[in-house]
Amino acid sequence: MGHALNKKPAFACSHCRLSKECLPGSVGIAQIPELERYIRPLGPLHRGDHLYRAGDPNTSLYIVQSGCFKLYGVDPVGREYILGFRLPGAVLGQHSFVTGTHQFNALALSPSMVCRLNAVQLNELVERVPRLLSTLLHMVGQKLASDMFLSGNFSAEERIAAFLAHFQEMISTGDDLSELNLPMSRGDIAVYLHLASATVSRTISRLQQESIIESDYHHIRILDMKRLASLCSNVPFARMRL
Repeated sequence: MGHALNKKPAFACSHCRLSKECLPGSVGIAQIPELERYIRPLGPLHRGDHLYRAGDPNTSLYIVQSGCFKLYGVDPVGREYILGFRLPGAVLGQHSFVTGTHQFNALALSPSMVCRLNAVQLNELVERVPRLLSTLLHMVGQKLASDMFLSGNFSAEERIAAFLAHFQEMISTGDDLSELNLPMSRGDIAVYLHLASATVSRTISRLQQESIIESDYHHIRILDMKRLASLCSNVPFARMRL
């Protein structure tokens, strides 16, 4: 383990566009060189590549640097279920610490990069950078909280509005908060939101007819942010940048 600490870091956290929102932004400037000794970039992964599969041994914790991952499983009769879509800044692999193996599959939905934290070295890193543990717990808890809207008894319109609001907050392109490029299929959205595919299509069509959004399958433009925000105003953790 010691020899790994003498290697020159493969990249600089301070040069990453996510540094303020990710681990470097919370551990302090003085601790960043220590952090960089343990973190290694992994990728690029192409659309359709698996970062890991259910049953793989737990070797690492991953932080999404770019792209999007679908976290999913398959039930005993072969039906797919989706736990969520992980965007830049999200943590992947934490479920594997329960059993020592990954319980779900992580599939890249677009060209993606991740930062890899070796699981064996994680305890050592936390000892060297104590603030790291609270930061990791915050990142995991934040994502779990943002998925909570699925647990409520909400309408299809509320669920889809909350879904779009979440992605608007996370993946708006550049400075234009109205432009969304969703890498997942409508079928994936339906499975994730526990809705029928036809319901998702009808609801999106209705939002278009009401001039709230424009949709060209993966590309969505929000025309009326205030109205979209109002549709999911009763959904916990659903918020938009206006």
